[in-house]
Amino acid sequence: MRSRQSNPSIRHRLLALFGLLLLAGATVLVIDEIAQYRARQSLHSLRDDSLGRLRALKAVSDGYTLGVVDTTFKVRNYLVDWPQGVAALDRAHAGIDRNWRDLQRMPRMPAQQRLFAETAQARLRADRALLDLRAILLRRDIHALGQFADTELYPALDPVATRLQKLSDLAMVQAQATVRADVQRGYRTSALRIALSLLALLAAALAGRRILRDAYRGIESLTRMAQRMREHDYVSAVDERPRGELGQVMDVLRARLAKRNVDVRSLEPGTVEKISGDKVKRPVAVKVGVPQEKGKQIQKLIKDGKLKVTASIQGDAVRVSGAKKDDLQAAIQLVRKSVADLPLQFINFRE
Repeated sequence: MRSRQSNPSIRHRLLALFGLLLLAGATVLVIDEIAQYRARQSLHSLRDDSLGRLRALKAVSDGYTLGVVDTTFKVRNYLVDWPQGVAALDRAHAGIDRNWRDLQRMPRMPAQQRLFAETAQARLRADRALLDLRAILLRRDIHALGQFADTELYPALDPVATRLQKLSDLAMVQAQATVRADVQRGYRTSALRIALSLLALLAAALAGRRILRDAYRGIESLTRMAQRMREHDYVSAVDERPRGELGQVMDVLRARLAKRNVDVRSLEPGTVEKISGDKVKRPVAVKVGVPQEKGKQIQKLIKDGKLKVTASIQGDAVRVSGAKKDDLQAAIQLVRKSVADLPLQFINFRE
């Protein structure tokens, strides 16, 4: 036997284990939801910044190359008439300005900002060339159109187109970096989910092993105690009280021993002995009879009580003799009142 400690019961430990698994599952779900949210944000950023930037850069570049150059070629070769050429040139110029304003609103890295400023400077010459081209189209001067296309148009548009291509390359690099970072974040999230799941399973395995070990030890202890009871053995060593509910069952079993007139005061616990690992035992002997020292104390108690009885020690018992029943009853009351650390039995009571 040993003093009771506040150990959680098996039911409480199972509930705690179940709660741990639920917490681990909920944490994994939260991590997964956060990862999905970040993935959605990354896709929105890729769509609005990288892909939107690429789309606007392509629109500006196409406006200068396809819109302006193609219109000049068609008018020069009489594929479209002069008014249609002016209208096509105005549409191309309006599209260039609209997409350029979109580019101005977008955030830029330092390298992009420098290149964007150079492109804006190069556009000044290109836009002046567009105005000169429009004036030629309005005058309907085919000779001036051919000379302008051969000598001035390409030198004005090429610096813009070249820088727009470099901006497109930087936007593509930025998009690739965004995708690569998102992939790496996905790998880290997956590793975190796996690690958390493995830790939860490991904790569940260790806790389950401990619960099963305690249950097995408790069952063994109860089995040995029941076997000793069947053999009327109350002196053999009793293992340490198991933890949890099985320990409570053992307490109930020991309480029933008391109901069978095995008073707990008759149990004499020994010292705690370590068996192996964290398992210990404590021998508990059942005291039978009255020890000699205690018998002398009882004999002296009766003598000092000035009762008309005599007390003598006979082996492991104290024999009290008296002429009257009332004197014997008085002796019994005195002993019961004075001796509290030893359960006493009064037998062979007769006049």
